[in-house]
Amino acid sequence: MTCRIDRLATVDDGVILRISGRCVGTALDVLRDALAEVHGVRTIDLKDLRQVDRDAVKLLAISKARGIELKNCPGFVQEWIARERAEPDSPDRRS
Repeated sequence: MTCRIDRLATVDDGVILRISGRCVGTALDVLRDALAEVHGVRTIDLKDLRQVDRDAVKLLAISKARGIELKNCPGFVQEWIARERAEPDSPDRRS
């Protein structure tokens, strides 16, 4: 299964992006485009995420740093984000 992104509207005019499958390679471009195009994204639901690569983790870390909630984030992704944020050249650590 490749990456699938469903957009769900919330009662308070927010948007939840539900990601399932594999968010790697060109699928990452789809997520990047969805984040750029959809206004009001407050949550990214990762319940059905199965595989990510480093670029996807970096994008999720940046999204989290910008205030987007990562709901149902798998433990391995949380740990990877923490490691990415700890790196000196991490985008959310730059001034």
